[in-house]
This record gives sequence, C-alpha cells and structure tokens, in this order.
Amino acid sequence: MIFPETEIQYRPGGSFKCFKRPLISIEGEKGPECGAEVLMHGFWWCAQVCPKCLANYFLGGPSQRLVGLDTAGFYPSETAQRVRETIAANGGQYVPQF
Repeated sequence: MIFPETEIQYRPGGSFKCFKRPLISIEGEKGPECGAEVLMHGFWWCAQVCPKCLANYFLGGPSQRLVGLDTAGFYPSETAQRVRETIAANGGQYVPQF
C-alpha cells in the first residue's frame, strides 16, 4: 500500500473530499480528483471508502491520525457490489461489517 501524504485528520463522524485521481493515459497522466464526500466511520483499522469511486483511505496506525489513500487497492467486482450495497444501506457512508 502506498499512502500519499495528506493533511486530513481522522475524526469519526467527520468527512473529507475524495482526492483519488484516475489514470487517463498510458503515460500515467492523472484525471481530475473524484471529489465525493467521504463520511468517516469509527473503526480506525478499517478503510474509509469513497461512496463514488470506492477509493480506500487508511490511517498510518492508531497513534497517527492522518488519513492516506491506498493507491494500490481495488475491489473485485462481486466485492465492489457488496461494498456499494453497504454504502447505500448506510446513507452514503461505508460502515464495515464484521
């Protein structure tokens, strides 16, 4: 996992704008930021997931409160469907299921 530096602080109940940029060319050029609102759940060890593009955001650890984008992650199609269903069932917020 790669965590680009960010100034976003993890605060359960807070939110931030998704800053994932999709690749748009083979040369590695990046597209515009997603920009969707990501509502933060209260489980610091689980990803904060963008409701639009399903980008995953993680913390560096329990003592580090900065949120970072996992640029290597993706969901297989059946998992993505379950994640989207979870987001829809929770008013636009990803809440992990255990």
